[in-house]
Amino acid sequence: MAVTVEQLRSEFPEYAHTDSGLLAGKIADATAMLNPSAFGALYDQAVKYMACHLVALSPSGEFARLDPKDQDDGARTTYERQYQRILRGLATPMVV
Repeated sequence: MAVTVEQLRSEFPEYAHTDSGLLAGKIADATAMLNPSAFGALYDQAVKYMACHLVALSPSGEFARLDPKDQDDGARTTYERQYQRILRGLATPMVV
């Protein structure tokens, strides 16, 4: 299932009034950056967080940027931090 602007706005209300073109463009960028095979069932979630991270790096996304002093994990935005958690989950074997 492809991530839509409406989904992003629904799940991240902080982007309710963000320009649709900006959101659509960042969704497209995130989709192009990420490999669906690598993320499997978490692909859409990874796309959402990466798209939000990319928006947050733009001038209108200052609210989501992290203080450089608090970046022990290297994340520059709150969304990138969550994206990194998804990546770590993919690398961790699951015990059933």
